[in-house]
Amino acid sequence: MTFYKQVRGDLTNFKVREAFYAYANIIKLLSGAKCVQAINADNGIHHFIFTTKSHKQLHIIWTRDRGCIEASSLYTEMQLERGHFIDAIGQVIQDKVLSFSERPIFIEFEQSRAAEIK
Repeated sequence: MTFYKQVRGDLTNFKVREAFYAYANIIKLLSGAKCVQAINADNGIHHFIFTTKSHKQLHIIWTRDRGCIEASSLYTEMQLERGHFIDAIGQVIQDKVLSFSERPIFIEFEQSRAAEIK
């Protein structure tokens, strides 16, 4: 690990990239959360469930590079309708999510409607 006293260059030449927003999103969603389930399957699916400090259930799912899995193979139609979907950089996903890929998707559920994967 390297530590720098200062970064060379002019501030106007620096650009905030998508990774910055993704990191900020992870901090916002997972601060104070407790992991209750972690799955790293042989088929390349990664699925984690957290209980958040606001007493919601947060699912994070993605696949290995170039992988894809239908959302209906993990969740019921009712779960997909009730979930609040957020992309990796913290933007709400308005369209219906049909599949999961290598780009992480966060799904928030009210704790009273907690979801389990199929």
